[in-house]
Amino acid sequence: MEALPQVSGVDLFTPDTLCRFQNVNMVTAFVFEEDGNAKHTELHTTITQHKISTASKSADWYEFSVSSWSVGLSALHCAGSIRIDAPQNVDDIAAFTNPVMVD
Repeated sequence: MEALPQVSGVDLFTPDTLCRFQNVNMVTAFVFEEDGNAKHTELHTTITQHKISTASKSADWYEFSVSSWSVGLSALHCAGSIRIDAPQNVDDIAAFTNPVMVD
């Protein structure tokens, strides 16, 4: 969610802004171990506009992924789609299923 305002230009941190997730897959947990390998672990987050076709992209939806690399091995932890919704009033918020509000 932190990367979304950077790529979309929308202020995510307003009281009436909602994030909608879609097709989120939690593949594997990221376990951070405080041993000798911890300093060699990298966490990578990517976010790109959702491709509608090879020639066009969605104006609203973004695809994201979270992966890690450690000791020569990479792992995908989470992937899915996200968009920002800014409802105009409380009735609009009620229309969302499972809303996630950001303070």
